Amino acid sequence: MKKTNFHTHNYRCGHAVGNVEDYVKEAIKHNYTELGISDHSPLPDYCFDRMGMDELEGYFEEIEVTKKKYKGKINKLDVSKYVAD
Repeated sequence: MKKTNFHTHNYRCGHAVGNVEDYVKEAIKHNYTELGISDHSPLPDYCFDRMGMDELEGYFEEIEVTKKKYKGKINKLDVSKYVAD
């Protein structure tokens, strides 16, 4: 059976710990084949349990770097890129 997780958050949301690579390492360790990074995207005038707009670019960059680093070790690593206006 294929093991997947499409609901993960990292430290940027304010209610989780670890960075993207930490979650990828754990997924590989536990034989997950697909991992979705689904942190709470920024919203205007609301920053209580989500990343700020100033963190968004670094968030996407971290995911891209991690995808390249672990290519071939996890079949799919993707991100929810929804950002509200």
